[in-house]
Amino acid sequence: MTGEDVVIGWSATADLVVPPGPGVGVAMAGYGAPGGPGIGRIGRVRVGWLPGEAMDTAVRLARPGAARGTVLAVVVAPREVSVHPDWIAAALALGVAFQTADPQPRALVMSASAPLPPDRWVRVPHLVTISTGNRPRDRVVWELLPARVANERMAADLLPAAPVRDQLERYLHALLELRARLRTGQITNDVEHELAVLMRGEALTMPAVYRHVNEILALLTTTEVHEATPER
Repeated sequence: MTGEDVVIGWSATADLVVPPGPGVGVAMAGYGAPGGPGIGRIGRVRVGWLPGEAMDTAVRLARPGAARGTVLAVVVAPREVSVHPDWIAAALALGVAFQTADPQPRALVMSASAPLPPDRWVRVPHLVTISTGNRPRDRVVWELLPARVANERMAADLLPAAPVRDQLERYLHALLELRARLRTGQITNDVEHELAVLMRGEALTMPAVYRHVNEILALLTTTEVHEATPER
């Protein structure tokens, strides 16, 4: 969404208690009820929980005017993947942060695990650091975009084409490790050194990866970095 480093303080997620099992978290502003049992707040934003099937509900709630009040973000917790509640809360907090910073606000659909997008939607990853007061933890959080929005971003050079995104997805685990090493200054090999020179002190975010996509893919495809399944 932006070129800024994405770091979520624990205070943004500590007030959310996410129930186990599949469902959809709903962050709303205004006077409307979230539509399910309340699970807490993100600042002044109220958060509710709708248990059950996730993706169809999330897409429906993200449509303008779909719910009373203003839906800022929804987060998908699918039945197929077990995700720690902390990461569901983090994905929802990230969606609220992105939505409030967007010059053209719209309800955002987020997921803490790699989602299977519905028809005419695409998924894009974000590299997130949660600072818990102990040690930072890095994670991939996903955003689901309508194909129309994705095409607009590609036209503005804010998002690479689908084949490039698919290739980058194979290296998300490596990107998380590189993000942590750049943040801590623990540079141990030539790939990490070349990446540090390329970034010039900038945090390793997905917008930064997109801006330097050819150079970063060349580094990732060396023998020193191995492909890995995206973290779920």
